Amino acid sequence: MRLTGLVMLGALALGGCYTSGKNSLYSDKFVQPIADGVYVSGDNTRLLKRMPDGRYAMLLNANKKANEVRLAVLPGQAKTFVGQVSTDDGNIYVAIRPEKKGFAVLSPSCTDVPDQTAAKGYGSYEETLSVCQFTSAKALESALTNVIAAAPASRWDHYVKR
Repeated sequence: MRLTGLVMLGALALGGCYTSGKNSLYSDKFVQPIADGVYVSGDNTRLLKRMPDGRYAMLLNANKKANEVRLAVLPGQAKTFVGQVSTDDGNIYVAIRPEKKGFAVLSPSCTDVPDQTAAKGYGSYEETLSVCQFTSAKALESALTNVIAAAPASRWDHYVKR
């Protein structure tokens, strides 16, 4: 089962994700290409608020607790960013592209064979948790670039500003 878009970002467990566990791969490379606001994709609603230090605070649907989101430039990918979402269980990574009316999210999942394959040689696969674990930003960026290259347009979840 593929986790869709930012639904994954609110996951309490990291199962199936591209992750770095509790270790942040990005500590000071923040960009803020997405405006503050409420964004909707189907039944999923996200409130994004820019923070002064370059992060975003993101509220998921009716949750009262905000997750911290950091965006970093993805080298070699025009207008595509690595999204690092910090949860209580660790950091989850996605690809994010700003769009005219919002943004799109591609959520790699190590329960999908193509995403496992894209991560091989760059990260380690933990079979019991079905996660791909990365220890460096460069390794993660290489795997994300492979996922983006292989992903059909239908894999991107589109969020529109309300």
